This record gives sequence, C-alpha cells and structure tokens, in this order.
Amino acid sequence: MEEPKSKVINIAIMTVSDTRIEENDKSGKTLVDRLKAAGHHLADKKIVADEIDKIQIARWKSFGPRHIGGIKKNCPKNR
Repeated sequence: MEEPKSKVINIAIMTVSDTRIEENDKSGKTLVDRLKAAGHHLADKKIVADEIDKIQIARWKSFGPRHIGGIKKNCPKNR
C-alpha cells in the first residue's frame, strides 16, 4: 500500500515582541527552519511590536488575504 502524500501548507509566522529583531529572533528562525524541513511553504514572516493595534493591522494586512493553513503564535509565556 502506498503511503499517503503529505499536503504542503502555507504558514505565516508572526513574532510579537518589543525587543526582537530578525537577528535575535531565534524562535522565529527555528519555526521557519522546521516548517521548510517538513516541506511546507513560508507564506510570510513578521516581527510586530506588542501593541494590539499593530498586531491587528499586521495580521490583516500581511496574513489576512492569503490562504494560510496554520498560525503559530510566538508570544511571551506571561500572556
């Protein structure tokens, strides 16, 4: 019997932080590496300041109009 084919999904990553930038966003990079290793597509990646209005704007402008198969929240534990 043939193994079922894996479905490739589009995944967007949004890191919410007031202190991270691309150079020190280790968890964001780990997520990108893992999704690509699994054969999925990185649809978009953003680092957004921890302010609700900026998060909502980034969410709808960057991620809303696309067909995103998964969202992984990358937020501080105390939220």
